[in-house]
Amino acid sequence: LEDSLDELTDLEKERMQNLNEETHNYLRINRILSYLGILQLENLKYKWMVTLIEEVKTNNILINPQIKESMIKYWFKQFTSEKGIKLKGLLES
Repeated sequence: LEDSLDELTDLEKERMQNLNEETHNYLRINRILSYLGILQLENLKYKWMVTLIEEVKTNNILINPQIKESMIKYWFKQFTSEKGIKLKGLLES
C-alpha cells in the first residue's frame, strides 16, 4: 500500500484514504454514476469504474472490502448488462 501511495499527490492520498474510511461516500459514487449516465457520458463513467477497479486490485490503494461489495451490488448496475458483466469480470479476474 505504501509503495502505491507514494506515487500519488497529497490530495489524491487524502481522497483515497477518505474512500477507505468513510463508506457514506459510496452512495455519492452511485449518484455520480447515475448522473453521468443521464448526461450520456457512458465512456467516462466506464473509464472511471475501470480506474477504481485498478485501485482495488492492482494498486491496493482502495482496501476497504465494502468498496468491492458496493461495486458488485450497486455501481455495476449503473451500466448496461454487457458492460456490468465486463466490469465484474475485471474485478474478479
